Amino acid sequence: MSPHVLQGIRGISRDVLDFFFPPLCLSCGEKLLPGEGFFCSRCHGAFESLPLPLCPVCGAPLGNKSLEKNRCPKCPTGVIYFDAAHAPLLYHGPVVDGILALKFHSRLELAAFFARILLYYIKMEMKTPDFEGIVPVPLHYRRFYKRGYNQSEEIGRELSRYLDLPLWPEAVRRSRRTSPQTRLSTHADRKKNVRRAFQPAFPEPVKDRHVLLLDDVYTTGSTLNECSRVLKDVGARKVTALTVCRALSID
Repeated sequence: MSPHVLQGIRGISRDVLDFFFPPLCLSCGEKLLPGEGFFCSRCHGAFESLPLPLCPVCGAPLGNKSLEKNRCPKCPTGVIYFDAAHAPLLYHGPVVDGILALKFHSRLELAAFFARILLYYIKMEMKTPDFEGIVPVPLHYRRFYKRGYNQSEEIGRELSRYLDLPLWPEAVRRSRRTSPQTRLSTHADRKKNVRRAFQPAFPEPVKDRHVLLLDDVYTTGSTLNECSRVLKDVGARKVTALTVCRALSID
């Protein structure tokens, strides 16, 4: 059977499936119109960028606050190991449903969707960064095998392809299982939860390199900062943290 015939059959199959099981918006549940992706136009239009100005270190909106010793009140306490942190979107509204669908409901096709958002942000807002490779924040092996994938690695795989950069998912490993950060309500608890939770595994590629450290959501920055410490300890020249979203609810 020719490729053109197979392609036609697949197209008919998709049309039939869409007729009986029309794709629905991940947030509001309304039927998607032709040309809409995972979200309807109204929900996609509700994605929020972080309000300017932003802290040059952790990327948090400054509002009317000022920097003290080159850090803002939202910066991680103690030593900050990443050189800067960025996020294109606020963790609020419809985008939360997309993050949760990817993270907990195996909607792996969303990895490319979020990677495209990051790609656009890198090109438009970060201008010409000299990243030399991508390190996704790792899961503990038990959580990885239970879930079957690491959502940050899935996004990183797509972004590495778009940017033509190597992906180094095994540079850092999570050496002990930690409680989900979402269950902890304070900066201090989250910092303690991930302290010494990461170790180098195969760090050779990151030495003397500018590493893009990738995760799905920035909350207090504790996880990203601890991963950055490990990367700097094994010789990374620079670590830029990038997440799809930034949560602002924790004080």
